[in-house]
Amino acid sequence: MKAINTFFVLLVALSLSLSFDSTFSQTDFWQPTNGPYGGEVTTLVADSMGQVFVGTLVGGVFRSNDDAYWKQSGLTKTVVLSLIISPNAYVFAATADLIFGGSERRTYRSSDYGNNWTLLSSDRALFFHAVNRAGHLFASNSNVLFGGSGSGVLRSTDNGESWQAVNSGLTNLSVYAIVIDDSGHLWAGTLGGLFLSMNNGDSWVLAGLLNTPVASLAVGNSGQLFVGTNLGVFRYTISSGALERVGLNNATVISLLSSRSGEIYASTTNSGVYRSPDNGNTWIPSNAGLGITVVTAFTNANDGNVLAGTLGKGVFRFDALNATWTQLALVNTSVYSLTINSEGNLFAGTRNLVSAFSAGSGVFRSSDEGMNWTLVGLQGSSINALKSSSTGYVFAGTGTGAYRSGNNGDTWISINRGLPRTSVSSFALHSNRYILAGTFESGIFRSENNGEDWTSANNGLPDSLDVIVLAVNHSGEAFAGTYTGVFRSTNDGDNWRQMNNGLPNAGIFSLAIDDRGFIFAGSDSDGVFISKDNGENWAQTGLTNTSVFSLAVNSSGHIYAATYNGVFQSKNEGASWTPLHSGLSDTFVFSFTLDDKGHLFAGTLGNGVFRTVESTTTVKDIAEEAPSSLVLAQNYPNPFNPSTTIEYNLPSAGDVSLRIYDLFGHEVATLVNEKHAPGIYKITWDAGGFASGIYFYRLKAGKTVQTRKLILVR
Repeated sequence: MKAINTFFVLLVALSLSLSFDSTFSQTDFWQPTNGPYGGEVTTLVADSMGQVFVGTLVGGVFRSNDDAYWKQSGLTKTVVLSLIISPNAYVFAATADLIFGGSERRTYRSSDYGNNWTLLSSDRALFFHAVNRAGHLFASNSNVLFGGSGSGVLRSTDNGESWQAVNSGLTNLSVYAIVIDDSGHLWAGTLGGLFLSMNNGDSWVLAGLLNTPVASLAVGNSGQLFVGTNLGVFRYTISSGALERVGLNNATVISLLSSRSGEIYASTTNSGVYRSPDNGNTWIPSNAGLGITVVTAFTNANDGNVLAGTLGKGVFRFDALNATWTQLALVNTSVYSLTINSEGNLFAGTRNLVSAFSAGSGVFRSSDEGMNWTLVGLQGSSINALKSSSTGYVFAGTGTGAYRSGNNGDTWISINRGLPRTSVSSFALHSNRYILAGTFESGIFRSENNGEDWTSANNGLPDSLDVIVLAVNHSGEAFAGTYTGVFRSTNDGDNWRQMNNGLPNAGIFSLAIDDRGFIFAGSDSDGVFISKDNGENWAQTGLTNTSVFSLAVNSSGHIYAATYNGVFQSKNEGASWTPLHSGLSDTFVFSFTLDDKGHLFAGTLGNGVFRTVESTTTVKDIAEEAPSSLVLAQNYPNPFNPSTTIEYNLPSAGDVSLRIYDLFGHEVATLVNEKHAPGIYKITWDAGGFASGIYFYRLKAGKTVQTRKLILVR
């Protein structure tokens, strides 16, 4: 038993930091990993129950009760322009369909803390700003980040069912901010100054700052109004009407907050966050832990902490005692690329929807299958592509060229000699011979020394070609997916020929090649196509009328397609497809990678990375591929509550034992201890009487032993 304990102590050292979300269903195909953290937050509000609601550019509305765990609400896959909570606990959300260039605006209301939403109106571009004690809502059509039509102030007295323009006396209708002071008076910040209404919006008067854009407002604890402009912060004494500039001169202040402790927080476009402890007289830069990033919104949490929503880094909480910000566990990142290197580390490349605000994007690494993530490099870059080589290199394609890491992502070097200064969209590797890089507007380039030098490989390609994806088969023949179909090279990229027979006039977003050399092509709108003759001819598969952003083929030959409607699987060369959406909180999937255990990882738009609960290659599949091997599969589901299934394959008859151990190496259950004939076996462990935690299951057949980890959650 001593040897077993030593073995398990080593495993414990690698496992203590793991944590899982226990809310998945045992029938789910997917489970979320724990990141990467971040996201593009547009708005942030907290209710009196301690719940925080976050509106995002992609992913919809998220909710948290404790800052540690964030759950996506019932409003998903939309741009959230603004959120507000009324005195009767209704949550209102204004949204827009902007991701694909749409123009639809919608207004929603939730009466159950965001679980369900009622559509109030369509095609109304609202930005919620304030709600008074009577529950009257005030909104505008303009916003400092998104602009707007400039229709002034809108008021609703029936919980958002109908809206009335209340603009009498308002000489500028581009309204960026509205607040209500302690007397119930309304203040409106416009593109042309500060306005006041003392009768619930029925009429307005100019209060000051004529022709000065006012982007943000906050009511202080001392009867003063703080005004954020492109000239800094002004302080307006409500009782006397005195107006004076108090700091951050010539900075554009887009968000303000008066905290419960009386401090004023200000967010600027170029120099981060400032804090004033003395009513605006002095301002202290307060960016420790946050960095210089755009804070779109502040809110006072129920526990007295100040929270900040950012464009790119998600949500942060301020520790006033140590004057530092801590990033919270919001997973709202958009993962455009995934790869696993030769050491088993998982890398995720992220991008922000608003490329002008790229803070928080870059390359993230996980060494524990996605349970923990670290931003390891290229911070602020939009990562289009990641590719790992068998020699240990990881290549990254960004909006400004190519990069390479040879030490698990710890450091990255620019490898752009011979490459034009352009966006690198894709990579393909042929063993150790060469690497191809696809670019936007400049075609394809080849390197024979791991990216140190590049030469153009565009013979036969149209000028200024946008290359979306690259793939190389076992024979070294290369394929390029473009907006004008597929091109093939049979001589390491020296020459290319278009191979579109049977393909529609469509862009090719993804390519995958199975062990038989069959090529699968995912199109921009027509689904998946297959070629069984090296690209000479193409045929439509059973997946049609959808965009396919990524394709993956596992060792069993099963094909997986990533679409904006979820993930689909085919086990018969694409003839038929099965949707595999269960467990995906967001159905827009953008990228795939497979590990050596057969787990499929999926990068999503606005929900980070997901992983299949079990291996996509079953024990039966593995046994057919390697009938002479003992195979112990990963239990499923994992994590589980209260029961899980363990499968194994025996190549020959003999004594078999299957036992469960706890973290300390103590045997806690014996599932099998008898002679078995050759074959595939399936055992269920009911852990109803055991505590939550990490356990290990150990299969011994003859002199061969295999061990895997399982996790019980309550």
